[in-house]
Amino acid sequence: MPENEGQLRPPYHPHDKGYRQLLSDKRVFLELLKTFVRETWVEAIDEKDLILVVDCQ
Repeated sequence: MPENEGQLRPPYHPHDKGYRQLLSDKRVFLELLKTFVRETWVEAIDEKDLILVVDCQ
């Protein structure tokens, strides 16, 4: 297991840090999703169903 597993990588762009912080909060992410994605499937998502993916590369 890599020693940095589960840790966030440094941001590539100055704004990445702010977006990463905002979107890592389940409540904030879900609120943004429901505000900007006007689809019926979005209303079915519950905060407890969300999973934070730390490193997707």
